Amino acid sequence: MNWLLPRKCLIALAALSAAAGGPAPAAAQEAAAAPTEAFVSGFFRFDYDSFGLQLWAGATHQVGGMQILTDVYVTNSFGEMDFGPQVQLGSVTLILTVGPVFDFTSQDVVGLVAPLLTTIYDSPSLYFESWLEMTFGSTFVDGAEDLFHTRNFALYKVNPTLWIGPQVEVNYGFTQADKITSLPVGGQISLGYGKESRLSVFLGYETEEPIDPTTGEATDSDRLAGRFTFVRVW
Repeated sequence: MNWLLPRKCLIALAALSAAAGGPAPAAAQEAAAAPTEAFVSGFFRFDYDSFGLQLWAGATHQVGGMQILTDVYVTNSFGEMDFGPQVQLGSVTLILTVGPVFDFTSQDVVGLVAPLLTTIYDSPSLYFESWLEMTFGSTFVDGAEDLFHTRNFALYKVNPTLWIGPQVEVNYGFTQADKITSLPVGGQISLGYGKESRLSVFLGYETEEPIDPTTGEATDSDRLAGRFTFVRVW
């Protein structure tokens, strides 16, 4: 927010000049008369996990008396565009979005995320984040799965650079599988990567036995679950 400082200094200078009975500098008059540009907060993010590379970008706009978040999410040939209200309650942020999922290869709408509720608690010593997400695919593609996903982690802020804590995720297929399909449990380390940027690593153990989709049999794996995440905000 350093771009506000010159404007504040010019307004203060104009006020001092007026109090002394002298004319305000022309630059101060122009700055005071100029409309204030609304600041738009935004983010860029990438995740890499079992679903491959996923790219995100979004921003929060002030619309009347409401904050509205919009974002795009891209992985492989799939793209998703979400929008919805964002509410700030002290240290708690609530974001409720919905959005269609497109397959740019088949040129079809293949799903709907409705809703995704994100809850964030951020204090000087603790950061907590929770996702509750419903994705509907069977309505758009025959044989597709409808999925409930939740992602939850609580990080203790050892210092401004190092945050660490537990993480758990659940995927439940309620159309085809009718059961929990994935439940990794583990921990996350988040490191400050320069101003307003963080790199996070989640490593855990997959408690559900992985199934090979081509054979329907259990796979011989170490059940290692994980994700790399980089987030830049402004």
